[in-house]
Amino acid sequence: MPSTSTLALLFALGAGATAQVAPAPASPPAPALPEAQPDVRPDIQADGQDPGHGHGHPEDHFQTRLTFEEAVNASAQAPALTGLEEAVADKRASDESLPRLSQGLQVQVMPGARLPPSQEAGFELQGTITQGWSLGGYGEKRREAAAAETEVMAAETRAIALERSLGAARAWIRLHEAERREVLVQRELSAAEERVAALERAHAAGVVTRLEVADARAMAAQIQAISIEVAGEVHDLGLALARETGVRATAPMRTSGDYPAPQLPSHDEIRQRFAELEQLPEVALRRLESRAAKARAKETKASRATVMNAGVSGQLESSGDVLLFGVVGATIPVRDHNQRQQAVDLAAARRADAEADQRVLELSATLLVALHDLHHTSERMEILRDQTLPALVELVETHEAALSEGEGTLPMLLLAQTRRDAVARELATAEADWVWARVEAWLYLQAIAAGREGGASPAQAQP
Repeated sequence: MPSTSTLALLFALGAGATAQVAPAPASPPAPALPEAQPDVRPDIQADGQDPGHGHGHPEDHFQTRLTFEEAVNASAQAPALTGLEEAVADKRASDESLPRLSQGLQVQVMPGARLPPSQEAGFELQGTITQGWSLGGYGEKRREAAAAETEVMAAETRAIALERSLGAARAWIRLHEAERREVLVQRELSAAEERVAALERAHAAGVVTRLEVADARAMAAQIQAISIEVAGEVHDLGLALARETGVRATAPMRTSGDYPAPQLPSHDEIRQRFAELEQLPEVALRRLESRAAKARAKETKASRATVMNAGVSGQLESSGDVLLFGVVGATIPVRDHNQRQQAVDLAAARRADAEADQRVLELSATLLVALHDLHHTSERMEILRDQTLPALVELVETHEAALSEGEGTLPMLLLAQTRRDAVARELATAEADWVWARVEAWLYLQAIAAGREGGASPAQAQP
């Protein structure tokens, strides 16, 4: 039998009523990535205010929700990227139209007359036609330089595509995480506020101290501040997702569906593939910039090479006789071989190579961190999911059982629920970190594979 003081406390706290106990949050297994819809930009339409945005601004109206696959595919349709792809196609067509001969035909006509007192006075005409060509192969060097510049533009397209894919993927994952934390913090706040109300009733009955009530109020205020902060994150991350997917945003976007579940090779194979840094778009871009600069230097040198010309010259005399001559000539530069512009181009090539070497070092560190995060985030998530959260769920169930038997108190149960929901929020962040680590590694692996094959954007690949 409970003591008299315990009965008074239970009565004051409303223990006779049925406690509203929120179920423990489950951590769903990562689902398979939904089927991709490449090159299809989702239509964006307003669907009204989201009911889950409890502490947001009343003027916020969220746009159509995007799945992860839709977000990544939409990033590939951003104006900057599609415009550059069109520019590359136009440049390739223009390169094909460049002539191999850099010199045009030269035609010279000299009409005249033989004047008296010549016995053969009358009209005369001289004409010359010649064709020139560069002994330095200027026409071919020009085509090669133009093609190298086009490859730089194509590599820039791939680099931007990878950057946008990473940005869209990270924005979607972080927004999805914030949305989950927003739901959890609302439940946590509800339990904290209910605990404050219960302790206030108990204090009015004289069975708890003012200190306990003040402590509960402080905890509720802290959770409310977290709730407002999370709501702000949802708002800002929704706008970030719109930016990364190339949408002109007038309101935040939301996510739909589950986390992606890319299939990754073994740890050793990932490490081996990550060593192929030269295949990544940013490094390849710098190498191609170096090659294009060297090609321009050769073009510049060839533009001042010796130019030969050959042709035929004819003369019509006043007597009616016609004379024909062969013409051979050359323009021979002695000192000026365009050394200044060559020096500029060769310096640009050296600078691009240095930047490529620097990016190799930076990306090596980035990929090592990504490789470490695959293990670290998984370990942290598993501890929270398999140890910490189950222990707090068991604590809540114990308080529920004690309350139903008249031995526990509602504030203690609500405190246990608050602690459980706080860990559930922490687990939501840990799971998002784990998913991002896998997605980041997968996108880099796709970019490396595309570099070996010469091409596709990571956004167009399938996990």
